[in-house]
Amino acid sequence: FQGMGNQANSRQKRSTSESTVEVHSVMVECTVTSRFAHTVMTSTALNKANSSQEIFFEVELPKTAFITNFSMEIEGKVYVGEVKEKEKAKKQYEKAVSTGQTAG
Repeated sequence: FQGMGNQANSRQKRSTSESTVEVHSVMVECTVTSRFAHTVMTSTALNKANSSQEIFFEVELPKTAFITNFSMEIEGKVYVGEVKEKEKAKKQYEKAVSTGQTAG
């Protein structure tokens, strides 16, 4: 996850739908240049179940901040996300879940 904005400070929330997913680490690296901050957040989670699990990762951003990259690594394979408008992305996600699609 990489974000850029005018503030280095953002709050994050993590939750899992089941206790079979454990968040092991969260690392935040931030570089401030002039009035801009480039922030890279890295989180590691372990799925102890024998099936795909849903995990939620939310980050509150300042109004002038934006996300430039979101990617996941699952079993050594990197999946690069596509940043979309919130409602459009939500509909696409719900459709994928209803048809049984998973990220891995």
